[in-house]
Amino acid sequence: VLANYGPCGYDIRQNLTFNYVYNIPGVTGHGSLDNPITRGILNDWQVSGITTYRTGTPFSPGFSVSGYDNFSLTGSGAFGARVKLVGVPTQGTSDSPYNRLDAAAFAPPTRPSLGIEAPVNYVNKPGQSNWDMSLQTNIPIKEKAHLQLRMDAFNIFNHNQFSGVNRPINF
Repeated sequence: VLANYGPCGYDIRQNLTFNYVYNIPGVTGHGSLDNPITRGILNDWQVSGITTYRTGTPFSPGFSVSGYDNFSLTGSGAFGARVKLVGVPTQGTSDSPYNRLDAAAFAPPTRPSLGIEAPVNYVNKPGQSNWDMSLQTNIPIKEKAHLQLRMDAFNIFNHNQFSGVNRPINF
């Protein structure tokens, strides 16, 4: 059945990942700041990280009615019941996690039906961005020994990334 063809549920259309290492300039050669104490504290620091931006994965909006199976809902047991697509699901929406779908674009399936009134995975979840970073320095102790001070932060900006569509659709 053609209605069962669509993007895979793990299809990520765009994915940008990059890593970086940056040696922070020290105080060597900066006049009065260039002394053994400030060089020991401020020289040889390094920032590194991995940053990822990616689009969301596709999904099919669904529904269920407790106590009823697919045959009771659609008159057919061949396919799972799907909401009927009667409009554009993302028209008039925003980035708010509670306004990502237009509820007027959906209707309950009608009986008799095969339960395929909508395609598969035709709406995308929101994309994600992630910044993992590290700040580190090496302090020499002996010729072949050094102490490494390191601070690692995962999701350093600590921002929410709502990955689902959190709007109930009531029929």
